[in-house]
This record gives sequence, C-alpha cells and structure tokens, in this order.
Amino acid sequence: MKQYELWLKIAARDLEASNVLLNASLTHQSAYFAQQAGEKALKGYLVAQKRMPQKTHNLKVLLIVCTELLPSFAKLKEAAHFLSPHSTNSRYPENYEELYFYEAAVLLKHAQKILKFVAKLVQEASW
Repeated sequence: MKQYELWLKIAARDLEASNVLLNASLTHQSAYFAQQAGEKALKGYLVAQKRMPQKTHNLKVLLIVCTELLPSFAKLKEAAHFLSPHSTNSRYPENYEELYFYEAAVLLKHAQKILKFVAKLVQEASW
C-alpha cells in the first residue's frame, strides 16, 4: 500500500469512528474524529503530490497548500474552517463548549465532503 493510500484509509476509519460516536450522542468525540478525518485526507493528498505535510492540525493551513497545487480545493474552505478548531476544542477544558448533536452532524458532513473530494482526485489520478 502506498503512503498516501494509508493516509486515506486511516481518514476513512476516523470518519467511520466519527459516525459511530455521533450515533452514540458522543458529540465532542465525534467532532474530534471528523476533524482528524479531514486532516488526514488533506495530508494524504499532499503525500500523493510528493509534498511533506506540515505537522499541524490546522485544516485551513493544509488547505492553503492543497489549493496552491490545485485551485479547486478552495471549495473546501468552509469545511476546513468549521472542522479545524475541533482538534483541541473537543478534547481540552480550556476550549470546551457545549456541542449539540446537529452541530456534530454538520461537522461529520464537512469531513465527508473533504474525504470524498480527495478520494475522487486520487482515484482519477494515475499515481
């Protein structure tokens, strides 16, 4: 398995975990795994492009690099914006806020959008 394929496989598993956690009403945990799925999908794309991804959990930063390589990534800006804070907000008391089911469900949809977009690009490419 190629390195970028492994990134995408782990992203898909994080997405699945997010869904399971959401269905158990564990909204903060679901949000964290949704953010992780988006992050790993973007990093997978960068690895496929022979770019070493930055050691960051900020999807907005990763998306800037992806957009420089392929401008159509810009359509994921909203998804990156909403997911990014949940690498920490959902795990630590300093940033903890109530997260309702519908909000976590939207985050899951954003992560699905990012992974679907990247998976399609990879599938269509001949790397």
